[in-house]
Amino acid sequence: MITEKLVYSEALSMYNQEAKEKRVIDSGCTYHMTSRMDWFSDFNENESTLILLGDDHTVESRGTGTVKINTHGGAIRMLKNVTFVPNLRRNLISTDTLDKLGFKHEGGDGKIRFYKENKTALLGNLVNGLYVLDGHTVLNESCNAEGPKIRQVYGIADLVT
Repeated sequence: MITEKLVYSEALSMYNQEAKEKRVIDSGCTYHMTSRMDWFSDFNENESTLILLGDDHTVESRGTGTVKINTHGGAIRMLKNVTFVPNLRRNLISTDTLDKLGFKHEGGDGKIRFYKENKTALLGNLVNGLYVLDGHTVLNESCNAEGPKIRQVYGIADLVT
């Protein structure tokens, strides 16, 4: 019994700083969510609402906006309607939201792929029992277009909710 609890605890643990930089792909999450206000390329402050988390406690949301992600191979993807939750411990990508947008996913051997019409949109890797998005956030100050490095690719608008 104690061993099972340790394994469960290890699977859900990430260092605080590491958790603030990564995005967990979450099948139980209703919305894309982040605690990082600096990640938003645009933001609409809303009246705060309460969100019930899996451990039965609530956190307060403050608005929604768009977050740009540099994914595998340098493609820039835009996640729209990302909810800003200041007290959230992990940044979350909602598989439910992607599913509603028509994305399929497949996984195996420690990897997960989201795609539409056989074109890959997002990839994730298994890290300590959690699928973590392969990519990093494009911050506003580093979002200057430089020739062919930043390009519009299939699926950018398809991640809009």
